[in-house]
Amino acid sequence: MIQHSLKHPIVISENKTITEVKIKEFPTAEDYLAFDMPGRNAQLIALVASMTTQDESIIKKMHGDDYKELSLICDKMAYPEFYAAEKPAEAKAAAEKKEQES
Repeated sequence: MIQHSLKHPIVISENKTITEVKIKEFPTAEDYLAFDMPGRNAQLIALVASMTTQDESIIKKMHGDDYKELSLICDKMAYPEFYAAEKPAEAKAAAEKKEQES
């Protein structure tokens, strides 16, 4: 599992806050069931929930910045062929920027 720190922790209750999620290292067949749902946002929420093993209700409470980042990570893992056209230099710069932010 890949640990991913949230920039904006999710406060569940007075005693529980989610500060990071773990992402599966690769999608399983079950994760692709997310794409059986109507609507792209519903699909991505279901995909992120499945790949992080979090309940969809938790993903729905996630700050938009964290959600967008996680949905992109999970979508790229599920369909890398759609992102293969990215320019290598841009992909490298994005990876380096992400490392610096961590």
